[in-house]
Amino acid sequence: MPFGTIHAAGITHEEAANGIHNSGQNYWIGNTSRDQYIGIFFGLSVAYELLGQADMQTTIQSLVTRMLDFLISGPS
Repeated sequence: MPFGTIHAAGITHEEAANGIHNSGQNYWIGNTSRDQYIGIFFGLSVAYELLGQADMQTTIQSLVTRMLDFLISGPS
């Protein structure tokens, strides 16, 4: 979620118990569930197949690799 959105304050307040993390110019909320990860992996796989654009496929590969590396590394 970008810092500048009008909903950022409400969402970060409501989700504070899950951990709000700064990622450059965005926030991300911790305690991501397995269902949320599965949804993202599924959506990225569909986009990869349907778009068929080499530049987008490279971006999707990078995102999937980054997510898998994070999951494999386990809790920090």
